[in-house]
Amino acid sequence: LQARLAPDMFALARQVQIAVDVAKGISARLAGVEVPSWPDNPEAGFEDLQALIARALAHLDGLQPAQFTDAHSRQIVLRAGTPKERSMSGDHYLLHYGLPQFFFHVTTVYAIARHHGVEIGKRGLMWRGEKASIGGYRSKQDRRARGIDIVDLVAGVGECVGELCL
Repeated sequence: LQARLAPDMFALARQVQIAVDVAKGISARLAGVEVPSWPDNPEAGFEDLQALIARALAHLDGLQPAQFTDAHSRQIVLRAGTPKERSMSGDHYLLHYGLPQFFFHVTTVYAIARHHGVEIGKRGLMWRGEKASIGGYRSKQDRRARGIDIVDLVAGVGECVGELCL
């Protein structure tokens, strides 16, 4: 979980945490609710990261479609009250800030995993059907037994943005 592609980048666990933070932030801001604050755990293990993803999915499940009415025109303010304060419309925020941030970190998780031998491809990240074979492993338990839960972590974070975009 401390793997990285270069010495000056965040490790895999931190990349997952950032992707989850971005997913919950996008959804909360566009729904017009307060962004939940969940402390990051620098010592997070696979189970901790999976719990974090589950918490983000529960947050998304708690939002109602009506909360996103006019989200495209809602003014989103980032870093309020600081010299770095930025204000933009909801559609600009989603398309030019939120989604690029989210996918950057999810893609980085994928790249770190691949670099360190996790046999997963594009199909494994984009399709989780019952008969899916990810990296040659048929089941979640089979992957977990081999210590490659990262497949589920990435897929779980991907579900966050999928829910947001519906």
